[in-house]
Amino acid sequence: MSEQAADGAKQFLNLIWLGIVGCGIAVFMGWMEVPKPVMAMWEKLNGNSEGEFAKITSLMPSDQTAFIQSVSGMRADYAAAENDMAKGGLRATRKEKVCASLNGATDVEWVGLVDDLSSNGDGKGVLSIKIAPHLTVSTWNNALSDIGQDTLLEPGSPIHTVAASMKKGDQVKFSGRFFQNDLDCIREKSFTLEGSLSDPDYLVKFENLQRL
Repeated sequence: MSEQAADGAKQFLNLIWLGIVGCGIAVFMGWMEVPKPVMAMWEKLNGNSEGEFAKITSLMPSDQTAFIQSVSGMRADYAAAENDMAKGGLRATRKEKVCASLNGATDVEWVGLVDDLSSNGDGKGVLSIKIAPHLTVSTWNNALSDIGQDTLLEPGSPIHTVAASMKKGDQVKFSGRFFQNDLDCIREKSFTLEGSLSDPDYLVKFENLQRL
């Protein structure tokens, strides 16, 4: 390739990059919406496509379905809220809905898709299961946060052995225990209000796990 052609190709790639960055800024500022095909592809890559859950929806017990409805409904309401005060009020509303869906129970036996399988610095297992688009239940990912809750999977334990044989996207049935919490009814791990309402991640101590 000649030097002139190489310079032309470089300029073309720079223009593409600038276009991507420009579109990203426009979406972030709310000046344009992400095209639906692009959004659908992004959701699928991140395991948030409704189609990903089609095979397990019929296997969900009634309490799981009620929980998902109580949490996922708040995501759209958060996006449509007019101001930060309205957004903040949605968390209290969700708490009431979550408590009602669980009816005082903290032990569950649900189904989902494996979302993350990793380890912390001590080699203990970190497990995250997606039970609906933009809704996960998981262990902590570090020993400090896990003090007093012991959600990390101990190496050599039956559940760690089972989890270690799985991969992301596997359909699973699991049992576990939520932790009661004054703010969200049960402990939710996000550090920000936006994260909590848009992509909630609830803390669970997993007890059993099996591939469907």
